[in-house]
Amino acid sequence: MKDNISKKDQSYYRDGTTPTAKDQCYSSEEASTKDKYYYKDGTISGERNHLMSLHREDGPAIEYISGSREWWLNGERHREDGPAIEYADGRKFWYVRGRLHRENDPAVEHIAGHKFWYVNGIRHRKDGPAIHYANGYKEWHLNGKLHREDGPAVEYSNGSKRWYIEDRLHREGGPAIDSVNGYKEWWLNGTLITILAKKQLIEYMETYNLTVAHLLTDSDELVRTSAAKCDWSVE
Repeated sequence: MKDNISKKDQSYYRDGTTPTAKDQCYSSEEASTKDKYYYKDGTISGERNHLMSLHREDGPAIEYISGSREWWLNGERHREDGPAIEYADGRKFWYVRGRLHRENDPAVEHIAGHKFWYVNGIRHRKDGPAIHYANGYKEWHLNGKLHREDGPAVEYSNGSKRWYIEDRLHREGGPAIDSVNGYKEWWLNGTLITILAKKQLIEYMETYNLTVAHLLTDSDELVRTSAAKCDWSVE
């Protein structure tokens, strides 16, 4: 098959000839056995040509024989009234002007139940996790950054948790990394804490309703060693 390029909105082959009507159309038999690509100059091809802009206003610009479909405008994935990619297996992707985007609902939906929220190409959701896997794994993102103020920004399916503010590990009153196997790390503003101040230990006690006796026998070594260095006889 001849390789074609676009020149001033007119399609030309590399040898200088222009496509004929036969080149731009399929017989019913050919159409059933080939993918279909719609280009801005009006041609329809059975092969993808990356030198030409995919474009179609009245339907998908790519129709795969598998049943998958893609909507493009002016060389970008774009659709305002539904997903710009519909895969035959049920997966759906919403794009606007070439970027993953959907207001108030997930921009990516998998048939398995996975959901991902994007706005203008970045992970973003104000009222819940922006990444939600069917197995329970969740991530909270705000403007593309791991961020959550009222709880952990990452929740693993096994129960482990991580707290982030503005993409940095951070938690006041408790460990920012809290694993189900008992492993913990304390972070403030992206800095690992190697010794806990008395104020932090008091906040920890208030968060989990603990006593000093609990601190001295806590499963977290950092809590135990920090509590042992404090003078609890003076408030």
